[in-house]
Amino acid sequence: MSDEGDRSIRPCSRVEIERYFTLALFLGHNASSASPFASYQTQCLAIVQARRLWQSHDMRVSFFFPVVLLAGCLFDGAAQYGGTETTWRLVELDGAPFTARATLTFPKRGRIGGAAPCNGYGADMVASYPLFRAERLVTTRADCPALDEERAFLHALEAVSRATRDGDTLLLTDGDGREMLFKADG
Repeated sequence: MSDEGDRSIRPCSRVEIERYFTLALFLGHNASSASPFASYQTQCLAIVQARRLWQSHDMRVSFFFPVVLLAGCLFDGAAQYGGTETTWRLVELDGAPFTARATLTFPKRGRIGGAAPCNGYGADMVASYPLFRAERLVTTRADCPALDEERAFLHALEAVSRATRDGDTLLLTDGDGREMLFKADG
């Protein structure tokens, strides 16, 4: 049988199991989303391996397995951003006031959406707080005088990689100094 047609599950090493659970904890692994870590789910049976190690009384897995499992099951990324009811309004882009109206919401786990200056938009959220990564961004296609501001907003939204929330302020940044400062719209 060729490697291409073989979909059997191979056993995992202890390091792979720990890596899987670390990624699940810190990146909010969601099996239904396409992510670079989804291959862990199909390539190895980490949960069964972890359970076997747990039953053999390996202390590291015995302690971390239930903690990581519960964290992965109970984590709701939207809560870290103020919940599904919070609408964030962009007030500054790269340190300059943003005069057009643009919003960001977290309507459900794994999704973002809102209003750009001209169009509505939505995207998949493929990282968990404090990481931020929007993919597969889609917008409506209306024309308006603020298209330049809209392009700047959407490009910045796709570029940022980190989120910091402090009360009614949300700051999205990237490694190159790009900043998007949002205030809770209320």
